[in-house]
Amino acid sequence: MGYLLDTNVFNRLVDENIDPQTVARAGTIYVTHIQGDELRATRNPERAAALLRAFHEVEREQVPTAAAVWSVSKYGEAEWGAAGGGYSRMLESLNRRNSSKPNNIQDVLTAITSLKRGLILVTDDADLAAVLREFSGRAVSFSEFAACFTASG
Repeated sequence: MGYLLDTNVFNRLVDENIDPQTVARAGTIYVTHIQGDELRATRNPERAAALLRAFHEVEREQVPTAAAVWSVSKYGEAEWGAAGGGYSRMLESLNRRNSSKPNNIQDVLTAITSLKRGLILVTDDADLAAVLREFSGRAVSFSEFAACFTASG
């Protein structure tokens, strides 16, 4: 089973003092450049260091995002295009739910990647999970995900 981790997963790992190396017990773990970018943008340097340490300690594979957005996506780390129009429709849906969130673009890049690659998105962002499900994707909360790797240990 493959899981794409949202950025908030790394916050949970740090906040709950969970060994990042245990996460791979749940299945194959994936990230995109988005998660690393968001963690590096953390304003508190000590917090950023802890989050990036967790990010690098999780055994994972980095995959390109399934869509690209100018000034957000990185060359060589994104598939150029809008994922058959799915990206735009997802962004509209997320903006309807929560237009005040500054990282909706990054969240939708993560969600569309999860959908197009057949991965389960691990996120505690209820709006993002609902949008992904609206487009027939799969999402689980961190608690549901944690049950997969703590039960196997």
